[in-house]
Amino acid sequence: METQTAATYLRKSVVKDDKDAESIQVQLHYNTKYARSVGWDISPDLTFTDEGISASKGLERPDWLKMLEAIKSGKVKRIVVREQARLSREDIELFIFLKTIEKYSVEVRDSFGHEIKNDLQTKVKGLVDADYAKQVGINVQRKRQYNASLGKHPKHYRRPYGYTSGYESVVPNEAKVIREAARRFLAGETVYIITKDFNNRGIPTAQGKKWCTSGLSTVLGRAENAGLRTYKKEVVAKGAWPTIIDEKTYQAIIAKLSGNAPYSTVTARKHLLVGILVCGLCQTRLSAKESQNRYWCNPSRGGCGKIGRTMKGIDAFMIKLTYEAIKRLPAVENISQPDDTDDRIEALQIEREETVKAKKDGLLDLRTMIELTQDIDAKIKNLRGSQVKSQPLPVNDADAFLNATTDKKRATIKRLFPVVAVKPAPSKGARFKPDQLEF
Repeated sequence: METQTAATYLRKSVVKDDKDAESIQVQLHYNTKYARSVGWDISPDLTFTDEGISASKGLERPDWLKMLEAIKSGKVKRIVVREQARLSREDIELFIFLKTIEKYSVEVRDSFGHEIKNDLQTKVKGLVDADYAKQVGINVQRKRQYNASLGKHPKHYRRPYGYTSGYESVVPNEAKVIREAARRFLAGETVYIITKDFNNRGIPTAQGKKWCTSGLSTVLGRAENAGLRTYKKEVVAKGAWPTIIDEKTYQAIIAKLSGNAPYSTVTARKHLLVGILVCGLCQTRLSAKESQNRYWCNPSRGGCGKIGRTMKGIDAFMIKLTYEAIKRLPAVENISQPDDTDDRIEALQIEREETVKAKKDGLLDLRTMIELTQDIDAKIKNLRGSQVKSQPLPVNDADAFLNATTDKKRATIKRLFPVVAVKPAPSKGARFKPDQLEF
């Protein structure tokens, strides 16, 4: 029997939903064993491995993306995985994978010999896996909330400035820097001046880098410095670790940071549609060009620079559109049950940005990027639709919406129209028309 070249995909996550999954080495052992039994030879060049990455991370899995590219280039015609859940626990990503292997006639088997293909059985299993992953995510959030209520220290990927890993003890020289910054800030110095002084004196961050104003503001406003445990930015318990500053000082810092516009923790937006509008050519979010009162695809933020619209016309149209949409909606009773839809939508929006970045980095072709972003947009649209039906809008009265703050208007528009693509104008200087938008 002639040996045929095959690929393999291996994944091991560090999250709790993957605690029982086998190691990369064990997966490779069984995948290789099965491949040999059917006359396949797993090539080292076609061994794709994502270690320490959850299957729900989608486009944050670099080797998963490389495998898709290898399939499309014709390098891969056979794949072995330990089990279907190794591929993905997100239904959209799995369905895209199934469509891809069907289009390019790729045979995929798990190490038990079961075929993974674009059929009902595989899709149903994928939905079950996705539902399981969702429930695990809910359980993890509940556990985090419970741990926070007990005053257990938060987990950080990097050591928090001022503390040793795990908040076990205070780092004396760094604690001294935090106290100095707190004292000077409360005495009237700006975060910018303090940051500049620390850099001039050669005082590094916990990672040995120079300070920036946002980084120092974050350290100053950290509740853990005062021995307070937070969950989703709210203080829920007293911590069991040593303090660097007292609670009164911390509260004074927070009050001043909130009222200090350049370094405020308040994230109110000045421009109505920033974060909602995207470029119809390159999918990058449009920025505000304040000096010209325009939204544009800013090249310094990864955009193409080819799309721009005057704020006045597009703002007025979106306000009118939202006003009419609110009038058509049925009244919604207040829901006391917690809703995680905003968190799920935010995760999808981050995933969308990662998709666009993957295209710019050469990991995806244009067609694949468009397919993925369209699927993500559809997913966001469905979540927004269910949220509108089950949860009140930020402003759910049409007349009140017209008189609301920019932030409230923006939040309401975003719930109803989360992503709006701006297409090129028919000619230079052409006036804005509604058909130049795509929802």
